[in-house]
Amino acid sequence: MAIYVKAAPEDRIKRLVTEAEATAIEQRWQAAYAAQRDEQHIQTFGVPVPRTGAQQRALGRQIARRDLLKLQSVSRYAEISGGRDACPSCRRLEGVWEIEQALSVMPLPNETCERYQQGFQMHCCAFWGLPKAASDDPR
Repeated sequence: MAIYVKAAPEDRIKRLVTEAEATAIEQRWQAAYAAQRDEQHIQTFGVPVPRTGAQQRALGRQIARRDLLKLQSVSRYAEISGGRDACPSCRRLEGVWEIEQALSVMPLPNETCERYQQGFQMHCCAFWGLPKAASDDPR
């Protein structure tokens, strides 16, 4: 029979425990870390950490909307950029958008993005930013 030295998240006092007790303590630590991540996520985004793909995608749309609204405070235009590693679907969206149009269409996160469709992703390959050239924003 193996003996382990473990500290529980409730009191952090190290104790000698059996294998079964050690497993139970590890599960409590995992639950404590998940609760901590949820709390940090709530403080940042206002919602707990998404547990499903649908929740991840909903949060991605919320973040994209928040980014557009921030950009709208300094410009009427925003630019979609996919970077060097963007999938072909995200590359087709690249360019300058009027923020009002972008808010109504919400092209990001891109539902046809290869990375986005692979599973548990909040973001597609592309992202919003201010237009690179000052001539892109006639304001």
